[in-house]
Amino acid sequence: MTQMLGPSLSKQTGASGHRCSRGRFWASVPCTRRGLYACLSRLSMELYHLAARTSSWNSSNLVHHGLIKHQAALGRKLAEMHKAGESTKGFGFDVENTIGSTPQINTWTSDWIEFYGVHRLGYQLKLARQQFGDSLIYEKGQRLIKNMAPLFNGAVLEPCLLHGDLWSGNISYDKTGEPLILDPACYFRLHCPNLCCWLLPSFAIIDGHNEAEFGMSWCAGFVGSFYDAYFEVMPKQTGWEERRDLYTLYHYLNHYNLFGSGYRPSAMGIIDDYLRMLGA
Repeated sequence: MTQMLGPSLSKQTGASGHRCSRGRFWASVPCTRRGLYACLSRLSMELYHLAARTSSWNSSNLVHHGLIKHQAALGRKLAEMHKAGESTKGFGFDVENTIGSTPQINTWTSDWIEFYGVHRLGYQLKLARQQFGDSLIYEKGQRLIKNMAPLFNGAVLEPCLLHGDLWSGNISYDKTGEPLILDPACYFRLHCPNLCCWLLPSFAIIDGHNEAEFGMSWCAGFVGSFYDAYFEVMPKQTGWEERRDLYTLYHYLNHYNLFGSGYRPSAMGIIDDYLRMLGA
């Protein structure tokens, strides 16, 4: 499947005029371990030499490494990727993938609000109920999903190819300061949650709405020049500020499911704020 999807993604990212890491060799290797049978894949890819970095690209580290000036280039290239990526199937992806170790359901869906409600927020809420018996966050979250449509009034909901997990650990720069993004959780979604051919493949790409790309901005270290450059290419949609936390919610729920209750208050706080805002 990687061999089949790789050239297609490279073609789409290449349409934005950026470099794309191209696979050179794929091989499937059967193996058995503890009575289980699996088919492992080996992928050989182009090598990129990355700039030295600390463990996190927060704003302080970016300043220290002299890379803060390159955030504008990152924002512009991300927007160009979003603008170039197209989907004739709607929102979703041809295969399921993961966000961290959490499965992402990418069933093609023509309506973004339905896709995001069912396959993103709804799936995470179900996991929270299954893992922690958290019926309260599940019930409140479902109320939000049923009532969130007005948040999208006036927005043009067109799909584009997204990175899907754009946090500081998945952003880097080569030795010339050229931005690179890696380890995606791709799918086609609303262009405001990326299609950079500076994309180094992994598991998470989808077609979605571009706004969803900023759901992990709380741990990405983006600065004003990044957003200014992005929105110069991809102008803000009506109601973006009101929807912003809706995309953050997905990742807080995922962190809750992956790492435990420390992230629950942040997720519940966003849900409660929206329920009050919507009168739901």
